[in-house]
Amino acid sequence: MKTRTSRRPPGFTLVEIMIVVAIIGLLAAIAIPNFVRARAESQKRACIENLRKIETAKAAFAKVSSKSDDTVVSFADIATYGATNRLGEELICPAGNAYDYGTIGTKSASCTIEGHILLGASGVQQVGNGSFINIKKSAGEADTIEFALNEMKRFENAHPNLRVTGRQVMLSSSGFIMGIFIWHEPKNNAVVLEQPTAPKPQ
Repeated sequence: MKTRTSRRPPGFTLVEIMIVVAIIGLLAAIAIPNFVRARAESQKRACIENLRKIETAKAAFAKVSSKSDDTVVSFADIATYGATNRLGEELICPAGNAYDYGTIGTKSASCTIEGHILLGASGVQQVGNGSFINIKKSAGEADTIEFALNEMKRFENAHPNLRVTGRQVMLSSSGFIMGIFIWHEPKNNAVVLEQPTAPKPQ
């Protein structure tokens, strides 16, 4: 007498397929955001390095051109001073945006992508949630409040992507203006940043 044995058909059951799909989806949900953040951070660093090259080239161009600070700079002006990629082509943001080269002294080079901002140029030091503008006294000019106001205006014009949330003029013990502390945040950032304690004059 022959007995019939039932064999399981080859392949996966619906439950097994659903489990595999769920595991793949979970891994993707963890990995993809991390990859996107890492890619965005890498692009930001490369963009800021490009902006630094442009500012260095602008400084070299300014020394030989003897043009005024409000002169608008183009790629043709600074191409021979290092503001190019390895192929000698015009620098662009890794995210695909072209740069605004700004002017020689009143507006820094900028990118339209939020967060792609070069700080630390022209005597500006980033401190916490703000920037400290070092003022070097020149023929008594730094003793006037008008000079400090002009320096604030120059900074804000040079960084159009920043929203200024506070300002403070730093005075020495003898009353001279030593610098200006400016609190700021990206214009598209809806979160109000906590204002840090301003550095004390030395």
